[in-house]
Amino acid sequence: MLAENGHIFKEGKMAEAEVGIVFSMRSYLADWSTSGKKSNKFAIDCLSGYYTMFWEENMTVDIIHEEFANDLSKYKLLILPTATAIAPEFAEKLKAYVAQGGTVLSEQMFGIFDPTFKLSYSVPGYGFDKIFGANEDDLLPRSSVTLTGADGTLKLEGNRYAETLKNVDADVLYSYEDGSPAIIKKAYGDGTVIYSGVNLGFCYSGRELVGDDFSSDDAANISTGSKKFVMNLCDKLAVSKNRCSAKDVKVSVIETENSAIIIAINSSSEKRAGSISLNKEYASAKVVYGQGEAEIQGKELRFELEANKSAVLRLDC
Repeated sequence: MLAENGHIFKEGKMAEAEVGIVFSMRSYLADWSTSGKKSNKFAIDCLSGYYTMFWEENMTVDIIHEEFANDLSKYKLLILPTATAIAPEFAEKLKAYVAQGGTVLSEQMFGIFDPTFKLSYSVPGYGFDKIFGANEDDLLPRSSVTLTGADGTLKLEGNRYAETLKNVDADVLYSYEDGSPAIIKKAYGDGTVIYSGVNLGFCYSGRELVGDDFSSDDAANISTGSKKFVMNLCDKLAVSKNRCSAKDVKVSVIETENSAIIIAINSSSEKRAGSISLNKEYASAKVVYGQGEAEIQGKELRFELEANKSAVLRLDC
């Protein structure tokens, strides 16, 4: 299979991610040193929750290491699951990214530790209180939170902290039960910043470590309200949607000028059938690895995959 199709894998291109999730090593270290258990699983779960949202929707996302981030302009959305001790150099890049038209979604306690890991006098830190348009008032343990906003109600279970805000000079997207701001939005330059006082990523985490099968100590408690908020935001930013219509089927599309390879994985215990949207019309489709059925219909590939099976498909013009 590789010998016959290797040139497509080598020369082909995949769609670039339009969303980046920021990995902050400094924030992970801060979580480890302040947790009491010498653990950074809270920070890990915050990130993995966001990753899971996009994985379920088969939407490409990049994990961006703050210390090696270069061109941020290609992203329509940057998500900061934990930015408690964000790298100072990245903070400046973040300001420039937003000023030039980008959108940032940050969770609570942004820059609560300064560049020397001392507590900041103002939170959000690094001068971002002016950018986000608010200051932290208090930080309270809250496992269950109900937020109300123009787009309806978000019920979050498995939350860790609720950050209350003061000196708010921003639009309020969602409020706590007492009417105080919970999620706010503000324009900065040509871009937009959104600041969440609740743990949207953590609420959607299965408490598994990204990249392996080990679970953390906390019990999983998936809150669909978190995903609803993030996906609505992606819709408003015109982030490219899932190309596959079949539930539980993940696809990757690698395209050259005249051919394409599609890797399809059915993670369901049931047979799945659906369609994959294509960027152009192809004349033929065949299975080159695994088992399945495929047929070209205009700019769509119709397919069937057996339960817990995968297949590699080749398309030619």
